Amino acid sequence: MALIDHGGEAAVKVKPLTDDLGINVTAIYRYFGDRQGLIDAAQAERFVSGIYQDARALATALTTATSATDFRRRLDTLVVDILGSDRFPGLMRQANIVGSAHARPELLTLIGEATRAASDEIVDLLQSAQRRGWILPNADVGVVVSWITSVFFGRVLVWIDPRPPADQDAWLTMVLEPLNQTLFGRKAPRLATLRNTHT
Repeated sequence: MALIDHGGEAAVKVKPLTDDLGINVTAIYRYFGDRQGLIDAAQAERFVSGIYQDARALATALTTATSATDFRRRLDTLVVDILGSDRFPGLMRQANIVGSAHARPELLTLIGEATRAASDEIVDLLQSAQRRGWILPNADVGVVVSWITSVFFGRVLVWIDPRPPADQDAWLTMVLEPLNQTLFGRKAPRLATLRNTHT
């Protein structure tokens, strides 16, 4: 992963890597099949680390919510954080990995499985809140998680646009509004309120 981070896939040379690790070259082939299998596994892990970082942040924040109001505020704040401009480098890395998987079915499968596992964790969190009456009973939380994942990933297109929307807060409000209406049947809070409560 470190080699790819610093020099791209071309930097992954099996013999120097095994020498540095003090292992036999055959170990790479036993565990990963070949150099491409090693690279695919590393790329999948690079992709997964970003997804699970967000899933863990959601889990930590949402499982400690003490009321429906607290849960909603925490979820809205996390969405604003996840879509923040400081996330651009990590999201670009993930977009690059997905792009590199175009003609690599094994990597595409690994990415898809990782995304599904992380999504399932978030769905479980939202279903738990739904059972407590904090989310509307008819809200399809699986669809909501799929939608917010696609919005998050699509955010890269907004960031690389040479003429992005002048009002980035309006873009965030457009994300928060359907999320709040679908899950809570309520209007989205003002962004300033969410930013003032951010810790």
